[in-house]
Amino acid sequence: MALFLGIFLMGILLVPGMVEDAWADWAFEGFIGQPHSSPGSDWPGYSWFNAPQDIAIDSSDNIYVVTFFEQKVYKHNSAGTLVLEFPVAGIPREVDVDGSGNIYVSLGNPAQTIAKYDSSGNFISQFSDPGVADFAVDNAGNIYVTQGGSDWRKYDSSGNLLFTKTESHNIYDGIEIGAYPGTVEVIYFPLGTQLAVRNLDGSQVTHVSFHNVNPFTESHSGGMEGHQIGIDGSGHLYTA
Repeated sequence: MALFLGIFLMGILLVPGMVEDAWADWAFEGFIGQPHSSPGSDWPGYSWFNAPQDIAIDSSDNIYVVTFFEQKVYKHNSAGTLVLEFPVAGIPREVDVDGSGNIYVSLGNPAQTIAKYDSSGNFISQFSDPGVADFAVDNAGNIYVTQGGSDWRKYDSSGNLLFTKTESHNIYDGIEIGAYPGTVEVIYFPLGTQLAVRNLDGSQVTHVSFHNVNPFTESHSGGMEGHQIGIDGSGHLYTA
């Protein structure tokens, strides 16, 4: 399965084409978002979002974007057509979707609440966390939260805390749920100069050194640490 990736740049969501394993296959496809004229910018008259914060893509390649100032969630289909738009009660920072199409948004600046909405944007519930740096949701709706330190937490779909795990290094921002050989879903997050892979119960699967990956650009002489990560449907992992 190919990767479908969106990149935010100055409020624009750039949508590269469907790509296979080779980076050379990347092809720019266009913009999505609300039409907005910005005279004097590099892309006057193109589609913009108002301070987009995060993006998520579901199993049907629908694209979800949350915006800081408008405090809204936008859902576009894979062709870039807006199919859903709804407001949230606070500043949205991160967004994710579970296997049933429920939408989860972290709220606050900094975020300390995660709200759950159904696939039509109707509010279901919310819960508080001491500090949400990033979060990811598995197909069943369990929520995994990083806090910028060495701890991460797992909540059930109703926001009940299931457990807290402490790692040997700070986790920074990135956490993702994805496939792993022989396993439908595992947890990925950067841990110092390594990529940690955990089962959904928190038990260790493996660690991978970032020095063993093929970067877009030449690696520098210092330590290579990952901060943000993404994963495609084939289990290929991408880190910044």
